[in-house]
Amino acid sequence: MNKLPLIGLVVFLSVVQFASVQSADIFDHNLDGRIDIEPVKRPITSSLMPMIRPPQPLLSLKLSNKDYENFDLALSQAKKWRWKSVKLISQKIENKDARSILNWIRYYNGADDLSFTDYRNFLNDNNHWPLIESIKIKAENKISFSDDHDQLINYFKNQNPLTGWGKIYYGNSLLKKGNDDLAELLIKEGYINGSFSRREQKVIINKFKNFLTQDDHKKRINQLLWNGKYGTARSLVKYVEKDYQKLFEARIGLISFSGGVDQLIANVPKNLINNAGLQHDRLRWRIKKRKYDSAMSMMLEINKKDPSYLERPDKFWKLKSFLVRRLIDQHKYMSAYKMSLNHGLTTNAEIAEAEWLAGWISITFLKDPAA
Repeated sequence: MNKLPLIGLVVFLSVVQFASVQSADIFDHNLDGRIDIEPVKRPITSSLMPMIRPPQPLLSLKLSNKDYENFDLALSQAKKWRWKSVKLISQKIENKDARSILNWIRYYNGADDLSFTDYRNFLNDNNHWPLIESIKIKAENKISFSDDHDQLINYFKNQNPLTGWGKIYYGNSLLKKGNDDLAELLIKEGYINGSFSRREQKVIINKFKNFLTQDDHKKRINQLLWNGKYGTARSLVKYVEKDYQKLFEARIGLISFSGGVDQLIANVPKNLINNAGLQHDRLRWRIKKRKYDSAMSMMLEINKKDPSYLERPDKFWKLKSFLVRRLIDQHKYMSAYKMSLNHGLTTNAEIAEAEWLAGWISITFLKDPAA
């Protein structure tokens, strides 16, 4: 006789045991030994599949499933900068808050289908929304010289322009309405400190050449060079006098690591050789070229000057803090301590960093807590 496999035998015995326990439910033993089999009574529907599908679980506690799906689709389109699709999809959403969020995303990211008028209306209705200052900056980027001057003047009555372009456009509208003094001030400020491409810069110069002076061009070039934008600055050098052309050419050569910088520096007139921007660019050039000893000597000399000389103390501090740590590595603790002083910084975070560094050197290496 064939033997059942072990697992089959176990299952078989379990079934037999179960059947013997349940025999009272299934079998009726008569006195004559006959067995009457009676079926177990079960509910007639117990084995039937449900006739109605259960409801789909909610995808959101706030949105209907359809709104949720459309909202999710709109977000995926926003990630691809498909703003027209975002707008069309949002129109299908019934929930007002979800539509408002998608609208905010469009305005925050400067969707290309939005005009300055759209932004103005949005800001009137949603001035309490998060990151509203960023949206105001985007609004100013949507302005053009063809926009209505009265509307622009009315818009900027409630808030000062935040960008170079905002100041330029506001000034231009005031100019058209006869407010020349404020217009000139805004145009100059916008030009000097604004962020423009070379093409935009040229448009501004051509449009306002009667307002912009050599001094304005010098200030703009100086700002650009402090921020390392030597290419844009180079296109403006021709608008300033010869002495400043030589100063700016030397700075551009140092910032861009061009050849022949020694000659460029030698060409700078004596009255401009100590220009703070030029000294900063020379320091940076020496550090990048790993001429650390000459950079340290130069920095220690600059440190003797009044902090107001630095013009951009934050830029000098980046170089100074690097050299201070290098002096610490060389165990020149007193020189490191002296260099960390007289920093001229103005923001709380920068002051805290500089003062902490000086104090740490004093306590740790000079053993002088009172310094």
